[in-house]
Amino acid sequence: MYPYMLTISFILHVFAFFWIFLLSMRLKRTNEIEKRQAEIQKEIEDLFQSYLLEMKEENEKLLNLIDKSKPPINKREKVTQQPYQTQEKPKPKEYTPPMPSAQDRFEQSLNSKVVLLHEQGFKAEEIAQKLNKGKTEIELILKFNGSK
Repeated sequence: MYPYMLTISFILHVFAFFWIFLLSMRLKRTNEIEKRQAEIQKEIEDLFQSYLLEMKEENEKLLNLIDKSKPPINKREKVTQQPYQTQEKPKPKEYTPPMPSAQDRFEQSLNSKVVLLHEQGFKAEEIAQKLNKGKTEIELILKFNGSK
């Protein structure tokens, strides 16, 4: 009995050491990845800082160039302004609304037709058949209008 227990114990110890070794390797690998990511992050920050400095320098050069290219403003120069002349505006005609013509025809929208038929007591399938539309489309219209 004693040799069997010793063998089982030995196998369990080997198995435990194997798992400890695997876990330590994974931990080492994750630490290396974290270090690489930190280095990459630092490089990106440095790159952005250098771009920012370059942009600031270019902006300063551009501002200096603009300042140099502007003609100096003489405060002693008098600006002559032409007086504002008012012109008489023609008086607007009185508004007369257009007369409704007999040709104007209004057609109900699909939504209003569906709601009206539903209020009259028709089911979604019947409405779909009358309007030559799909049942699902009619159900969606009813659902959106809160008439279901």
